Amino acid sequence: MLTIIYGDVSNSVYNTNIYFKNSYEPEWLESEMAKEIIRDIDGSEVIRNLK
Repeated sequence: MLTIIYGDVSNSVYNTNIYFKNSYEPEWLESEMAKEIIRDIDGSEVIRNLK
């Protein structure tokens, strides 16, 4: 669940762009379920995961 709070809060993510780009494990994209979800969302195909 995503909660948006305006103002300063401890233990909060302020730069969501960097947070979401750097908060995953490469193996997450290798499962067939992840590939299907990505395909369903925007039609992209996961070709390979560079480690």
